[in-house]
Formats: sequence, C-alpha cells, structure tokens
Amino acid sequence: MKLHNAEIPRQKIYDYCLDPDHPGGEHKARVFKAAPGIDQANAQRLIDLLRESLDVEKAEFVREDGFGKHYRIDHEVVGLNGNEILRSLWAVGGAKQPPRLVTCFVRRRAK
Repeated sequence: MKLHNAEIPRQKIYDYCLDPDHPGGEHKARVFKAAPGIDQANAQRLIDLLRESLDVEKAEFVREDGFGKHYRIDHEVVGLNGNEILRSLWAVGGAKQPPRLVTCFVRRRAK
C-alpha cells in the first residue's frame, strides 16, 4: 500500500528525531548523525528521504488501535559508512485523514 499526502511535521524531525538533548530522542539523534550523517543542521535531508520512501516503497500494515491503522516503511539509504535502513512508522486515523509520521529511526545496516 502507498501512503499518499502524508504529513511530516518538521518540528517532529527537528525537535525529536534529531535533537541530541531530547529525553526520548537523543539516541536516535546520535545514530542519525553517525550513520546517514543527518543532524539538525540538515534536517531537510531526512524529510526528503522520508518523502522518497513514501514514493518508492510500499507501506506494510502493522496493527490497528484506537488511533487508527499503523504502517511501517523500510527504505535503504546511502549512509556515511555504507547503506542503512531508514524505518518510518505512520498512523492513519481515518479514511479522510492523511497519514502522519509517528517516528523514524535507523534500523540496522543493510548488507
């Protein structure tokens, strides 16, 4: 399934995923900087990679709960030390609501 018209809040990317001082996101920020070489200074690069993943990859259904249907996308990206897997998780609240980014992180090195 493709997730069209998805919302990627810049604030979530900048203030959570790439913030080395965020109490829940600091580990993600370190890994993003070390692996694909992305930090707050080039946050748009991560947004662009997420948009690319939405265009290229199919979303895999994970579960459904009170917040809607949840999907996962794994997308191989070129990192500083080889290829990496960018995993993003998305939620769709209803038929008329666009998919929204829940979180993203570097999953593991691709072979």
